[in-house]
Amino acid sequence: MIKFTTVRHPYDRLVSAYKDKIVFPTYHLGKELQAKVKLAYEDTSFVSFIKYVIDENQVSDDPNRHWRPFSHYTGCSNILDYYLKIETFTDDIKGLETITQHKFLAYSSKSNASKQQRVDGKKIKTTADYMNEVSDELKEKLFQVFKYDFLLFGYDPNDFP
Repeated sequence: MIKFTTVRHPYDRLVSAYKDKIVFPTYHLGKELQAKVKLAYEDTSFVSFIKYVIDENQVSDDPNRHWRPFSHYTGCSNILDYYLKIETFTDDIKGLETITQHKFLAYSSKSNASKQQRVDGKKIKTTADYMNEVSDELKEKLFQVFKYDFLLFGYDPNDFP
């Protein structure tokens, strides 16, 4: 049996989680998370969300799966044969299809336009825009949380998708 998973640039993943769980929550748990972040950090800004993620990853043995480092899923008890990067998923899945001799479902890389924030009502806010809101000190703490994701999966903390 071949074991594989998909991975994503940690900071891009956090921006996606922030938009999905804080900015545009569509369910009760998202609204609960908004309240937790606001109670702990006085607002629901991206910076406050990052502080929440850092704190949860430092104090919890089981942080939320949307911001738990992917490296927590790997190790001696869960050795993966392959990982597929979201950023190169179409090519990666073709390679996996060749290896497994199995055709997978088609994949669409379209983003969810309803969850796009705009800067000045025009340009779509990027991961780089969000990360520019974060202080260097906080970026270093965040890097420490996701350090092994950067190392294991070849992502650069200064290069955003």
